[in-house]
Amino acid sequence: MAFFEMREGEFMKAKMKWIIPAVSAAVLATVGGILALTGVFGKRATDEEKKDKFVLAAAVYPEFKQKPVLPDVDWEDEEYLEEHYEELEAILEEYEETSEAYAEELAELRKDLEEYGSEKAVGAVTEFTGKSMQVLLSDRNGENRVYSPINIYLMLGMLSEVTDGNTCQQILSLADAESTEDLRARSKALWNSLYRNDNVGKCVLASSFWLSDALSDSYKKKTLDILAKEHRASAFSGKMGSEAYNEELRKWVNSQTGNLLEDAAGNLEFNDDTVAALVTTILYEARWNDPFYAERTESETFHAQSGDVTVDFMHETKFGRYYYGDRFKAVTKEMGYDYAGGLGEMWFILPDEGTSVDELLSDPQVQQLISRGEWYENAASAKIYLAVPKFDISYDASIIKPLKQMGVTDIFVPGADFSPLMDDDSLFVDQAEHAARLMIDEDGVKAAAFTFFSLGKSAMPMDEEELYFTLDRPFLFALCSETGIPLFVGVVENP
Repeated sequence: MAFFEMREGEFMKAKMKWIIPAVSAAVLATVGGILALTGVFGKRATDEEKKDKFVLAAAVYPEFKQKPVLPDVDWEDEEYLEEHYEELEAILEEYEETSEAYAEELAELRKDLEEYGSEKAVGAVTEFTGKSMQVLLSDRNGENRVYSPINIYLMLGMLSEVTDGNTCQQILSLADAESTEDLRARSKALWNSLYRNDNVGKCVLASSFWLSDALSDSYKKKTLDILAKEHRASAFSGKMGSEAYNEELRKWVNSQTGNLLEDAAGNLEFNDDTVAALVTTILYEARWNDPFYAERTESETFHAQSGDVTVDFMHETKFGRYYYGDRFKAVTKEMGYDYAGGLGEMWFILPDEGTSVDELLSDPQVQQLISRGEWYENAASAKIYLAVPKFDISYDASIIKPLKQMGVTDIFVPGADFSPLMDDDSLFVDQAEHAARLMIDEDGVKAAAFTFFSLGKSAMPMDEEELYFTLDRPFLFALCSETGIPLFVGVVENP
């Protein structure tokens, strides 16, 4: 799985050796209007988009100066580099200038998190992660499991906009927010802190709301405008229950998740009595900062609960820090970075012999590790022989029961307060689906998730049933952003 044609590290190495000296850190500059949203539903659909009769408006994403594409050069070929010195010097100087400008623009986008309060925002998501891990990663029956805390958390922000009263208060309590306005500002700050889509990697979040054309006069415009402008949600309208509208939903989800969740998306559909729906997605893609060497990958034994299996293990030897608790040890592996910062890191958390993964789900030290990252206090340095199995795991299930376990119950009962969206006291959430997938190999990580909520007016649905550091038995992992926001968390039972 090759995510990128050229490694940023190869360029940096060549630049340092041949052309451009180190530069000082970029100074933040004001970039006005990066995220300006105007008009009903934000950005109106273009003529091209209007060819699709379902699209009311498309979400607006940040626009930056594009980083130039570097030539496909063997940066280890000294003869070639010397022969084309002047040509490469001009290309690399332009690349550096554009990269610095891009970093400044991206830093400007990140300022919302600083102004809102990074500790407050990230802390709320990690607190939600601690609660949700215990319900979403338990009762696995020996199966792999992965989900996206940030994806579900941003759905809570959308839900708070369309609910009121105690229905809304339960959502705000789970999100640890003071009010809908507070959660709105926090969601925006989190979105801005995470967004990236360039030649180094991507972390792209998207949202949408889906309306019934038969109820167009029933929806409250103010709430729809807030969803579009404040949550960057694309807007759609069509005939609920029609195959054409269902296909439009699946097509949108697949486009936003890089077709990584086609099977799960294929099960999404509106019922004839669906009143409206909300969707959030995330697509993440990044290289390791230091890739594993493919030639060191070997077939070895993984001790799964169901029995030993032979899988490919990637190997790395490095001097670095490891982290520990009373019942586990952990190491981290950084994702790629450049002038504009990094794309986070992945934590591998291995239970001590005699300790199960399930025991770690409620372990306060594990939650501290995920929330504090490299500032977690129990750490030591060592020569680490890391062995990680390659894996590709996915999860697709209703999250109605887990949300009820976390205190959000009213939205699933007919008569829930959806008055900000429309005046109808018989509404409730009849579907709440979450799907996620994460894969790692020698080059890096690729992951995607979606959360789908639909509102109906039918009878209430029934609950659905639901240091040699060698990761050679079930283990826990967490993929976090550079600021510590948990993006994906999961358990590998059998790679």
